[in-house]
Amino acid sequence: MKRLRIGDLALVLVLLVAFGIWFGFSKVIPHRGGDEMGPGGYAFVVSVKGKEIHRAPLLSSAEIQHVTIPLDGDSDSEALLEIVDGSLRVLPMTRELCPNQICCHFSPPISKPGQLIVCLPNEMIISIEGRHDLGYDVIAG
Repeated sequence: MKRLRIGDLALVLVLLVAFGIWFGFSKVIPHRGGDEMGPGGYAFVVSVKGKEIHRAPLLSSAEIQHVTIPLDGDSDSEALLEIVDGSLRVLPMTRELCPNQICCHFSPPISKPGQLIVCLPNEMIISIEGRHDLGYDVIAG
């Protein structure tokens, strides 16, 4: 059986320290997605009729923020979004704009990447983008 030399032990120790530093920094320092991402690394994107019309950071402040989204270039129709504590929801619209009010009353607030709110009558899609560390790909139950 071969004995480990001092050089071998030093190399293993240097590699372990380097890996520990890299792993520690990757867990301690939060991911910044750039200026378009909020403090949590998430942004919300609003598309109307297939065209992106609004992109902004999803802020996690307890202060309520309202965002007005124009729905149609020909009229003054608008949707009002409410953001509070990192969650976004659509506030109720008039029955003329959204007859069934599904996106307003039945869609829960969204806060995680991949979640959507869809308003079919206005062809509006609101999505959350960003990096999420779930630790798993799929849950099957």
